[in-house]
Amino acid sequence: MEDILEVYQRPHDPAFPVVCVDETSKQLISETRVPIAAKPGHPARHDYEYERNGTANLFMMFAPLEGWRHVKVTDRHTAVDYAQVLKDLSDTHFPDAKKIVLVQDNLNTHKPASLYEAFPPEEARRLVERFEWHYTPKHGSWLDMAESELSVLSGQCLDRRIPDKQNLIEEVVGCPPKLRHEKEAHCSTRRTSVSQTKTRWTRDFKLLALSRMEDAVDVTALAAELGVRRELLYKWRRKYRAGGAEALCQIGRPLNIVRSEAAVSASGPVSDGAQRRIAELERKIGQQQVDLDFFRAALLQVRETRRTNGGPGGTPSSR
Repeated sequence: MEDILEVYQRPHDPAFPVVCVDETSKQLISETRVPIAAKPGHPARHDYEYERNGTANLFMMFAPLEGWRHVKVTDRHTAVDYAQVLKDLSDTHFPDAKKIVLVQDNLNTHKPASLYEAFPPEEARRLVERFEWHYTPKHGSWLDMAESELSVLSGQCLDRRIPDKQNLIEEVVGCPPKLRHEKEAHCSTRRTSVSQTKTRWTRDFKLLALSRMEDAVDVTALAAELGVRRELLYKWRRKYRAGGAEALCQIGRPLNIVRSEAAVSASGPVSDGAQRRIAELERKIGQQQVDLDFFRAALLQVRETRRTNGGPGGTPSSR
């Protein structure tokens, strides 16, 4: 792990670009019936039946400090396909680099031997020398930033039925603008030390986020606006419902909170109005807890009655 973190801490050097490589597969599925398009108040509708058309493979090449990413679609992900990706990196995408710093996981094809399987020995040796090889630790493939880029790609471009390889290529080609392809969108991991990898949120921020979440129509959009994962918002809500404001840990000011706090307060300054909204939230949650306790008591009463009368699920009465 230290080796990968050391690589990410290196300053930007165009002569030694850091390139992360990873791959994933995509099942190709076509519709058997024409979907019903979305319209106001009604989402798009797709029939549950579909036709499978095999799979395709996607190689993600991501240079975080260069603001560059490229996806190559192949039929398979064999050693020969992997070797061709490395040749493209060396001779097409970074021909002027002195050496390419390669970060990848421990897949069995991610080895210099794959180059010898695909090319003559002289060419394979030339390509091996073009790379500085670094591997993520076992069970630590999440350290490969190309894996994160594939996750974004899957969520924004591939979360639908794609019938064939050509359509898949068109989806991938149309996706880079959504993937922050502009050069200023550098990944900030190289500026993040091990002790800073977890962002910390204050209790006040969590309470304000929950107040906005109560009125939000699209929680995903709210999470993106606040710079918080959607799962965190739901986790905070569960803790708040279980133990109130005290259940939300009060810890230090987050490292990168300025933008998020500005987003939270976009609907108005942190004032008495926000506090009233929080109080209203507490009242609603309290009412929900009362209703929940009522239904639990009613369910216990029904079970007791069945047990006494020998109903389904109970022990027959001895009377």
